[in-house]
Amino acid sequence: MGGYTTKAFGKISDKVKYIGYYPNYRDFDVSKTQKRYFVAAVISGPEPARSQLEKTLFTELQKLQKTCVLIRGLTDGSQQSYFVKNIEVYDFLPLEKVAEILSRSSYFVGRSGFSGISIMIGLDIKLILIPTSGQPEQEENARSLSNANLASVFDLENFSIEKALRNVENVLSLCTLDNRRPDIPLLIKNLLSSKK
Repeated sequence: MGGYTTKAFGKISDKVKYIGYYPNYRDFDVSKTQKRYFVAAVISGPEPARSQLEKTLFTELQKLQKTCVLIRGLTDGSQQSYFVKNIEVYDFLPLEKVAEILSRSSYFVGRSGFSGISIMIGLDIKLILIPTSGQPEQEENARSLSNANLASVFDLENFSIEKALRNVENVLSLCTLDNRRPDIPLLIKNLLSSKK
């Protein structure tokens, strides 16, 4: 997912070994997880972009007649859930709980930052991404995932949940990616021994 950021190294790129996707959780078994939520929305990013995304997603998710979940990303917020119409809301959750909720959701809508995407690698979930405007790494991640048919990408100003759900139907689920963490010490040992 590093996209153009990994191309910036130029001459040393022949010394770089691609290790694959790196999930951001450890030993989290998501196989055979029953879906509970239609859409999981995770809010993140700097203000005022975070609040703008939250307002848009609250409005859009209420248009659906299915159970959704929204994680507001407020680090000083409560971990107790409450409902706003069809939306189960959490102000804040630790990473493992977020990964558990995402594993029980059919669709994800949120930002395209590396850490957020990495917790979903290997999950049976389809991505609807809204990169933060002016953050080139998020825009590149979204573009790379879209080009690989792993995400449907939208800007916040024209976002419609109905349109997003129609567009994401032909996108591959992230369960097509291997979610096993690579053995970094073994990779380093093999890399060093191959250079001798």
